[in-house]
Amino acid sequence: MKILYCYITVASEGGKVHIESFVKAYRSLGETVIESGVIMPPYAGGKETWSAGKRIMVKLRWLAENFRHFWRTLRMARAHKPDVLLFRFQPLHEFLFSIVGLFSLYPVILEINAVRSIESHENRPRISDLLDWLSLKCARRSFVVSERLREHIVQHYHVEAQRIAVIENGVDVDEFNPDTSGYGVRRKLGVEDRFIVGFVGSFRPWHGINYLMALAENLVPQLPSTLFLLVGDGADRPLYEKKVQEMGLTGHFLFTGRVAHAEVPQYLVSMDVVIAPVVKKSFLGGFHGSPLKIFEYMAMAKSVIAPPLGQTCDVIEDGVSGLLIDSEDTPKLVLAILNLHHDPALRERIGQNARARVMGRYSWRINAEKVRRLCMEAWNA
Repeated sequence: MKILYCYITVASEGGKVHIESFVKAYRSLGETVIESGVIMPPYAGGKETWSAGKRIMVKLRWLAENFRHFWRTLRMARAHKPDVLLFRFQPLHEFLFSIVGLFSLYPVILEINAVRSIESHENRPRISDLLDWLSLKCARRSFVVSERLREHIVQHYHVEAQRIAVIENGVDVDEFNPDTSGYGVRRKLGVEDRFIVGFVGSFRPWHGINYLMALAENLVPQLPSTLFLLVGDGADRPLYEKKVQEMGLTGHFLFTGRVAHAEVPQYLVSMDVVIAPVVKKSFLGGFHGSPLKIFEYMAMAKSVIAPPLGQTCDVIEDGVSGLLIDSEDTPKLVLAILNLHHDPALRERIGQNARARVMGRYSWRINAEKVRRLCMEAWNA
């Protein structure tokens, strides 16, 4: 199946990793992907301070960009003659004209990672729901990253359930390989003798970095060798660094800043335990994500601690391929990390089970095979 893959992403975010990994995996199946991608700068915020003139200009720019994407997609479709148009769904509807204008000429598939009706249910303009519905109705098939997101789309937009598939995110199990050496990272950071609890990700409000500070405050007195290694960046990072200093935990936290994705396995392999904290109240509509970090943690054969929310409960078998513990439950987290510290064989067993699970179910190649089957289904529909 030849697909024309249309996407907009930010170079420094996980979406770009998802896109590049999927394209690589799909091509490894012997199939063809023609990319029609746009790389945008990160959103700088400040929308609440926009003047009326600025808001009008933004709407006019949206119209212009929609027309531009439509003509670009049409030209590429005519030149390459794809079997299917695959759009990475944009909550701000930058591909609306392309989807509505081309669905009668080519089978359209939507890859949906989020919709505003579940992420920003109180702050979105009401027309957003109508534009979501229109895009969904024009698509022959759509796929989402979690069952919770599928349920929401079926219930909220009244889309037929059989037209929405669940295809989770994945990991490149060759790139994220536990045989990678992490000693160089430990030596470079000067932490050869520390017990490292690690986190990889952006410093966003829903990632629960505050929970790691509460965890450290209670864990460090019992395990003074503990170091929290936080790999990533974000606008809130200086606030967390300041709070760590105020709490007297400076010697127990290390913020690396942004690290190239290709270097992340070297940092992960240096960690003893990895954690994926989540602020539950950030997902009032239910946890609908499919965090890349969890798949990457597991592929590196690490003992993963994550909250029992949404899809995570299906990905991780509690006590077998990871530990499911609420991010707010500091006492239970402390006990779990102490047990993992005292029992290296337990860490090894959980880590090996984790890698086996993602290799059998959640690699990008498996993801690509599922997308290929969905493309064929849409083409034949």
